[in-house]
This record gives sequence, structure tokens and C-alpha cells, in this order.
Amino acid sequence: MCRTYTNTCPASQGCGGRDSSPGECRGIQGIRTNGLPRHILARIFHDRIGPMEMELAAYERGSYELLLQMVLMDPFTKSIHQAKALLDGILALPYHEEMRQHYK
Repeated sequence: MCRTYTNTCPASQGCGGRDSSPGECRGIQGIRTNGLPRHILARIFHDRIGPMEMELAAYERGSYELLLQMVLMDPFTKSIHQAKALLDGILALPYHEEMRQHYK
């Protein structure tokens, strides 16, 4: 038995189930899996990947409408009026001239 980490240490962890000196056992080992199912990953990343994809598409096309759709995906956005006010406010800032020209 391995006294270093557990009462019984399987042979695969280094000490072969016999008494061992400290450092001979490898300790707690992670369980290898094939990962989470895709539908669970999609739900986990939904709030991160969706808006990022929308932002990239808006940038590639220079689309104000796609940028607006991205803002509307945010759960804190309550109306299209609020989303437009936010975007227009950001684009109206004097140091965002290039951005204003890009998103038409």
C-alpha cells in the first residue's frame, strides 16, 4: 500500500500497491475522456462564439446591420432603439472616424 497519497495505490500509478517511499507514487491522475458532446459545448460557448462570429462577419462586410444584430444578441439589450443608440453613440465619437467610414 502506498502511504504517500492513498491507502491503495494501483500498479499503474508507480508503486505497484506496495509500500513506497515519498515521491514514488505519481499522485492524483486526471481521467482521460473524449470531451463533452458537441450539443453541450455549443450551449456553453453560445454566448461567446455567436457574437464573435457576428462581429467578424460585420467587419468583413462593413455592415452596420450585422453590427446591430450583434448588439441585439446581448441579453442586456432590451430594444432595437437601445441598440441603435449605443452603436450610433460609439460611432459618433471623434476618434472612431475610421470605424464610422467602415460600417455603413
